Amino acid sequence: YRKEKGFGLIYGTEDKKHENFTTKAYNKYISSNALDPTAFPSLRKMEVEVVSMTLSMLHAPKTACGVMTSGGTESILCAVKAYRDRARSLWPHIKQPEMVLAKSAHVAFEKGAHYFGVKCVWVSLDEKTQNPNLEELKSKITKNCVLIVASAVQYPAGTMDPITQISDIAMQNGLPLHVDGCIGGFM
Repeated sequence: YRKEKGFGLIYGTEDKKHENFTTKAYNKYISSNALDPTAFPSLRKMEVEVVSMTLSMLHAPKTACGVMTSGGTESILCAVKAYRDRARSLWPHIKQPEMVLAKSAHVAFEKGAHYFGVKCVWVSLDEKTQNPNLEELKSKITKNCVLIVASAVQYPAGTMDPITQISDIAMQNGLPLHVDGCIGGFM
């Protein structure tokens, strides 16, 4: 990994002092399972603070909420379930929910679709730009669509979907848009 051949997989550094510091911190908690905030109340406090800061940064409405997860796949699984549950509440007539997403979307969306009974409706990529074909995306939206997915930036190739245009399509269809910010989403 020190030869920079592990993009997005290994988070090393050339700064030995920093690496020693993070190794000590990791070793201090390696045997702890920090999933239970009743055992680790500081985790709940941290989650509330991070979610609150994020909602503020994104100018979210007062009704918005969030959750901190342990990694990208878990985050995507939680998102797919949340959109499916939202659709069940808003559109109970939809019995076979679908999400429209580019072939370049993170593989965890397909896993979430399988787990939670949501059909993936794939959109091809432009050979030159590697962006989703927006006309095709529009044509794939049906009465069963409950979600559109976009990536900024996409893992593992690092391509950037045209978020503004996809957002416009989602808004025109009254659908939520999930933007997966897998690598550097807050930067």
